[in-house]
Amino acid sequence: MIPILFIIYSSVLVFSLLFLVFFFYTIKSYKQKGSIPTIYIYLMIFCNFVEIWMELCNDVMPVFLTKNSYDCDLN
Repeated sequence: MIPILFIIYSSVLVFSLLFLVFFFYTIKSYKQKGSIPTIYIYLMIFCNFVEIWMELCNDVMPVFLTKNSYDCDLN
């Protein structure tokens, strides 16, 4: 059984990812790009996406793997 903290943690990661997609769409569709630091915002979105991806790979995916596949035991 999956613990409740794991479900909460995974939902926070998914919510963060959805917020980044919404934020990217909002900045992309904003008409006056000269008044906001778009490069900084794009870099922060990219860095946060990489951080979320690493959290998913390190914390979420191992829950669904078997011990042999997680240890990369090919024998």
